[in-house]
Amino acid sequence: MKLKNILFWKLGVLVGSLLLFSSCDDYLDEQPSKGSGIPISTYEQLSGILSHYSSFNSETNMELILAGDSYEVSTELYQANPGQFKDDVLSQSLWEVENLYNSYSNQALWEGEFGTVYTANLVLTNVGNVSGTTDQKEEMKAEAHLMRAYSYFSLANTYCLPYNDKNKNEMGLPIKKSTSYEEDLSRVSLETTYQFIEEDIQEALKLKMSATAKRNWRGNVAAANGLAARFYLLKGDYTKAMTHANTALADYSELVDYNTDMSFESYEVIINSSSDNYEYISIDYPYTWDINTGADALLVANYKGNYYDRGVYNGGGDGWFIPSAKLLALYDQTYDLRYKYHIVEDFSYEYGMDDPSYSYPGYVQWSYKISSSPCSAEMLLIKAECLARLGNFTEAMNVVNQLRVTRYSTETPANVLNLTAASKQEAVKLILDERQREMPFTQRWFDIRRCNSNSDSFDNIVLEKRFYPVNKLGPLTNDPIKTYRLEPGSRRYAVPIPSDDIAAGRGVIKQNTY
Repeated sequence: MKLKNILFWKLGVLVGSLLLFSSCDDYLDEQPSKGSGIPISTYEQLSGILSHYSSFNSETNMELILAGDSYEVSTELYQANPGQFKDDVLSQSLWEVENLYNSYSNQALWEGEFGTVYTANLVLTNVGNVSGTTDQKEEMKAEAHLMRAYSYFSLANTYCLPYNDKNKNEMGLPIKKSTSYEEDLSRVSLETTYQFIEEDIQEALKLKMSATAKRNWRGNVAAANGLAARFYLLKGDYTKAMTHANTALADYSELVDYNTDMSFESYEVIINSSSDNYEYISIDYPYTWDINTGADALLVANYKGNYYDRGVYNGGGDGWFIPSAKLLALYDQTYDLRYKYHIVEDFSYEYGMDDPSYSYPGYVQWSYKISSSPCSAEMLLIKAECLARLGNFTEAMNVVNQLRVTRYSTETPANVLNLTAASKQEAVKLILDERQREMPFTQRWFDIRRCNSNSDSFDNIVLEKRFYPVNKLGPLTNDPIKTYRLEPGSRRYAVPIPSDDIAAGRGVIKQNTY
């Protein structure tokens, strides 16, 4: 069955406004306010659309932030200021999917990523008919395939069950290959969805621009290979994942050195202001805290080590990146500089817990956003994990230690800095821990999904949180505290398709079952 889809109609109007771009392909070219219906005839028009990456470089993927074991709201933290915690945020962090059918963040991710798919399809539909050289158009095609693959990868790992042999015939996603409003929106199988992503990745691998060009709002060699490495790691094809990680690193391998590249900016706040015990305290933030938009956006896009301008956004009243007790315990608080710079003590004061004061840290990078693109650090960790799973666990530890030397203080004793392993299983466990320290709110949820769905049992990750019972109206704070668990094989690894799209589809888009 085919039907006109409201979402894609709205996207057509939005993208139409971008067609006033002419000869520019610089980052953050000014977006015009009008212009729908302008015919596409030049390479420059399409290039301008792709260069306005600020319209699709933020992922409102709350599942990455909330569902893993890096995030946790304790009952004590909640009671310090209940108004800071939305009901759907709490439900999503506790895997109570029944309360998420009308979640705003759920809707925002679905529309946002399919918006990027629409933009990619707009390019692919028109690139063959515009002016420009063959090389220019081939590069643009590859870039559009990268954009589409990236968005489908994110969508599949949010709204679908984890990929494995058992789940191949489960529901995947609607496949959009054009800008047509009449395209079939039926959900294909998970296997077909992953085949579609892989086909796009293979086309994206034809990109020729290097990440060293420092134009990471556009597709490049490292970004395409970085996504390929992620994809094949998730599928358990460790040979291919390592090949693409190595290719990405060969294109660009620079790393942020926390000993020399990081610094603090301090801000003063007043706590307990309504009492005689008020005091001024200083909070230390990483210098990146105030760098996010406007003239600073270029710095974010080309941040050292990153391959592509993508970030997970947590704002709009959804709280902050709240580190769990488990995450905090993973860091060596004496020597690990990631703890020093990213874990900001007293961060809860920024969220109304200053009077009376309740101190709890936050995880901070770019204001309300954390870089989520493939990067040099992630490629080293993928390479290390693949080596370990393929049996070369000694070399795997050598690769991990290449990263750790840039993350730990120069005063770190060698026996603390350098990891060693006596078996494949021990090496994989150490690497998964290092991945959580490095990417706690971007890749950890993907790691949990794949490790709890693969054929190995030694790498299963236990998910357990304690909080009040919750329903659609919020926490039941007068009830006994409850233990929540997410077991391997649970259907709660997939969040519901937004209700509005289910309704608009008139039965064509099927909802997940639980």
